[in-house]
Amino acid sequence: MLLFFVISGWLLGVVPVQSGTATLSWLPVSEDTSGHPESQPLYYNIHCDTLPAFVPSTSNFLAATLNTQYVHTDARLDDPNVHLYYVVYAVDMYGNYSAPSDTVGESSYVLANVRVLLEAPYDAAGDTMSTRLRDSAILSLSSPYYLAPRRVTALPANVTDWVLLQLRDPITATIVAEESFFVNKYGMVTELDGITTQLGFTGCAPGDYQVIVRHRNHVAVMSRPTISFSEKSAALYDFTSDSTRYYGTSAAKFLREGIWGLWCGDMNQDGVVTDIDYAWWLDDAQTGRTGYRPADLNFDNACTTADYLLWYKTQRTGIYSHVP
Repeated sequence: MLLFFVISGWLLGVVPVQSGTATLSWLPVSEDTSGHPESQPLYYNIHCDTLPAFVPSTSNFLAATLNTQYVHTDARLDDPNVHLYYVVYAVDMYGNYSAPSDTVGESSYVLANVRVLLEAPYDAAGDTMSTRLRDSAILSLSSPYYLAPRRVTALPANVTDWVLLQLRDPITATIVAEESFFVNKYGMVTELDGITTQLGFTGCAPGDYQVIVRHRNHVAVMSRPTISFSEKSAALYDFTSDSTRYYGTSAAKFLREGIWGLWCGDMNQDGVVTDIDYAWWLDDAQTGRTGYRPADLNFDNACTTADYLLWYKTQRTGIYSHVP
């Protein structure tokens, strides 16, 4: 499928040709911004990255060409869990750059921007979450969410844990996109670089959706309103700012004045905090298991009474997920 996007009067498209290969093509730039004929030769600088919202730089520069077509061969084009995106600039003989093309890629996408806090690792005094899992090299390099497998070779700074974000069609109640991301100590959900907060959902058409946040030992939540998503930059949806941001009654955990987060304790991710979760904690506590465990609610690399108390408070409150 050939995808075309127009910006600054020129056209960029990308289409898979064969295994591991994609062809980019665009209309030539013939005029400058004043409408005068553009001096030749004119180069086209191509940038490529795995993040839809990437910023073109020397680190993601791919190639320069005099042509209006470029064939890119890359093994990542065959990886179903990796998607490549491209931006092209026109550069004249004097080194003047055009405005960038729109970002195009193997798949359609929309962008999101989300902030969320987890109860168990949250420290009200610093208004941040613990990064002990990352700092102790316990945090997994692979996402724990099999629905959206992703992997990094190294953990970026300030990361608290992985989260799974889903986009839900409020009319059909279907999940139209889902992806694994990091959440950092400040609650910002980021791409795998730990920096980019414009999050890409691939294979998803622009539209109005609800955001679902899932975590491996906290209760899943969903946004109360629908949010408009597109391939342009996304406005921040801040789950932390008010309990009314959450769908359902008592869906948000009060963390401190003006700050709300996800309830902890749903270790088996069945949507309710029950004795089954307690049994998970008890088994790990009695056997002294450590590491990246759902029963380690407070992320201190141990399953102890501190985790039990967190589970107990949530269970006694009768908390369950309001995600339909």
